[in-house]
Amino acid sequence: MIAKLEIDNFNLIIKKFNIMKSKIFLLMALFGIFMSCQQKNQTESPELLKQVLFDFSDGLKNKEKENDVKVYDIAELIAKAKGLS
Repeated sequence: MIAKLEIDNFNLIIKKFNIMKSKIFLLMALFGIFMSCQQKNQTESPELLKQVLFDFSDGLKNKEKENDVKVYDIAELIAKAKGLS
């Protein structure tokens, strides 16, 4: 009878240990996912940030130039083709 109680207690301890292992594994997995989702700082130097901002503003200027389409009439196009203007 005592041996059966000891075996039952041992089995209960093993079950609790397995549950605890699975909880620890779940917590570690969640922590790993959380850490991998953190945003990394790509602009560590002020010079790099400055260059990115200048490139962005240059891109906006170029885009504005592309949107300013000049309308020519036929006479201007012919003069441009002949090199008169």
